[in-house]
Amino acid sequence: MTYVTFRPNSLDQLTNELFRRINEDSKTAVRSTKTDIYKNDKSLVFEMELPGYSKSEINVSSKEDKLTITAEKKNDEKNEVKYIRKERLEGKIERSFIIPEEYDLSKTSAKFENGLLTITIEEYVKQEREIEISVK
Repeated sequence: MTYVTFRPNSLDQLTNELFRRINEDSKTAVRSTKTDIYKNDKSLVFEMELPGYSKSEINVSSKEDKLTITAEKKNDEKNEVKYIRKERLEGKIERSFIIPEEYDLSKTSAKFENGLLTITIEEYVKQEREIEISVK
């Protein structure tokens, strides 16, 4: 890791340098989004903030014991705009979560409303049944 000494002459210079570094970092940083996870009576619930995305830009998938949420926003601007500052995210966001084995990923539902993606995964229903085995 390299440390760079920076001594600003003014508050404006400090602010500009800070935003320049944040902008540079955001181009290469893994983009993430805030997610709350909680249990209710018989399910595991994920609530993920995806402001500015539409339903068609969001994909929820599962493989084995992993739930993956992907959202991709493409730059559809027709005219070239030269930004002074651009803080809204574009590109791809991806989050993956390992789901405990007591939850059934085949019983997953998702709802997207007002920038909030809600995913509900039901618990496995354990059915005890008695089987009579005849002895020969």
